[in-house]
Amino acid sequence: MIGSQVELGQLVKLCREHRGLTQEQLAGALELSRTAVAHLEQGLRLPEPGGLRRLCEHLGLPEVLWAGFIPKPSLYPMSVHCHCRTYYTEPAGSAEDERRVALVRAIRSGEPWKDGRRVFEDPYGTGARRLRKTFPRLFLARTFVPVPPPFEAGDEPSEPSEPSEPSEPSKSWVSQRLAQAYAAEGTGCRVVPLFRRARPLRRPAGRKAGRRPTVADHLATLRLLEEHVPPGVVLVDDVVHLGSALMACATRLTHLGWQGQVDALVVAHVREANVGEPADGRELIFGWDGKWDYPVWSG
Repeated sequence: MIGSQVELGQLVKLCREHRGLTQEQLAGALELSRTAVAHLEQGLRLPEPGGLRRLCEHLGLPEVLWAGFIPKPSLYPMSVHCHCRTYYTEPAGSAEDERRVALVRAIRSGEPWKDGRRVFEDPYGTGARRLRKTFPRLFLARTFVPVPPPFEAGDEPSEPSEPSEPSEPSKSWVSQRLAQAYAAEGTGCRVVPLFRRARPLRRPAGRKAGRRPTVADHLATLRLLEEHVPPGVVLVDDVVHLGSALMACATRLTHLGWQGQVDALVVAHVREANVGEPADGRELIFGWDGKWDYPVWSG
């Protein structure tokens, strides 16, 4: 039984060699590059629907072998999404609040996060640009999707917690709403704490004392808990909460071995505009239609 993309790739290679075809010949028949065929045989990518049909015709393989690995078509054409979850702080107008608002804008625009005068270098940025050629569909675009507040109107809010460490009930509530939204459009969704931190982050000592942990530091502590994950959407909770380009997050997840569709639930903070007025971050979200029912486009 085929249980992974690597085994699928090995099967493609065996069938190609059995028919006496080279990678160049198979690439010409599939209208792909030789590198793309090599990635197929290594299990690094999945064929497009048209390419899958031609592949099965030339190698005599049933398309059903790929049915469990290629996600269903979704309303979202890209493979990596960014959900922003907002937390509300006191309207003090402090520098930290302004920094959090800038974080939301940085995630939305996809620009590297700037903290004061310093620009943290992200070692995954170079790898992301390289992987963009290898996995073009993985980085087609980005989306900024609003996520409902931690509780609905009429519900009792959970006990206040640290902004960077939300309570578990609110986490599951947001994940459940997103899962329902994907189920409504016919996309399988699996809500699991797939990626966890391998170790706690501490402030550097010595010459680097006082430096805030960078996004690269946070991403470097993530580890994959399961070797193989069924296809579908995986919500990765609290992956990037200090800000980064979305591409850096996608690259790190790719390095950890995930080849399917990934949704990064980004924990962000917004500042209340005025006391007594609702603050849900709507002015920071492109494409917000005034409803929290389902994720919406943001451009």
